[in-house]
Amino acid sequence: MLTRPFDARFCFTYRCNLKCPFCYERFARNLAQEELPLERWLQLIRELKQLAILKLTLIGGEPFCHPYMEHFLDELTNAPIRFDVGTNGTLLDDAWIRKLKQTNRCTAITLSLDGFKDYHDSIRGNGTFEAVLNAIHKLCDAKIKTSVNVVVSQDNYTTMPDFAQFLESLPITAYTLYTRADQAHGENALGGELSITELAHFIQIMNNLNLRKIDKNSTNLKLLDSLRNPPEVTDEGPQCLAPKATIGILPNGDIPVCASYDNAEIAGYVKTKSIAEAWNNDVTRDFIQQQIKGEPLPSQDCLDCVYRQFCRKSCPKLKKMPLCRRELAKELNLTSTD
Repeated sequence: MLTRPFDARFCFTYRCNLKCPFCYERFARNLAQEELPLERWLQLIRELKQLAILKLTLIGGEPFCHPYMEHFLDELTNAPIRFDVGTNGTLLDDAWIRKLKQTNRCTAITLSLDGFKDYHDSIRGNGTFEAVLNAIHKLCDAKIKTSVNVVVSQDNYTTMPDFAQFLESLPITAYTLYTRADQAHGENALGGELSITELAHFIQIMNNLNLRKIDKNSTNLKLLDSLRNPPEVTDEGPQCLAPKATIGILPNGDIPVCASYDNAEIAGYVKTKSIAEAWNNDVTRDFIQQQIKGEPLPSQDCLDCVYRQFCRKSCPKLKKMPLCRRELAKELNLTSTD
């Protein structure tokens, strides 16, 4: 474990101007819960500077509907920290874009766009599709690196080949296709998650398309690569970098053991402790040791599976939505050498 985090992720609010039916925030969050006061958040940014942490991600909720956001940008202007923002894109007007540009530290903006106009507006709200497109063009005109996240579900996955071609035509840098289990952290209350058969179909219809801007972390690409190139089975379980390198801070100051999964066990808090004090804790150390140890296989039938190393990963998100790669490979008629 590093003596200090390498980067930080501030989920500083659960407030949002939209009410998307699949959003993970709406199932597990009490919007009335206490938020850290503005001055404490500004102190945390200053602590990041002192610790020489060079990257900060700001997310929500919706960052641009919160009154703290302008103060954050003031604090980050010409600071030694570079930052990016995840947003639904509907509130990004000229004033916000000018403010982002003036910080001289904004490395990227990631917006949400889940399909063509009729579909996107049906889940995000009327007018949101055009609002996001407008924001994309203004950000790109301002020469701010812009990318798009797409939530893929049962309702829209068959449209993804055409929608990906549309995204290719936009002046964005990249786009990432996430299934709901990825994007919404595997909440059981979600509907519309792809079945194994649908997931295989999604991978098939996206395969062999000439897509230049699709991010390699897109679900279809990551899964296909994992099926074709399964990792070597070792005594240690698979490990990820997030708990070792990234500190995630929730609106009330809690620190989940995994920065990419808000519902993970709480490892510490920064309401009264400094980032350095909160980062070095027994919960995170135990979690990292459990990752090294690895999880037991789901059943004896898995002992001869070429993909069994994936199932040994100790990950709170994967426990919510496990995936059998052997079943997926069968649906795709793949072997590990295909």
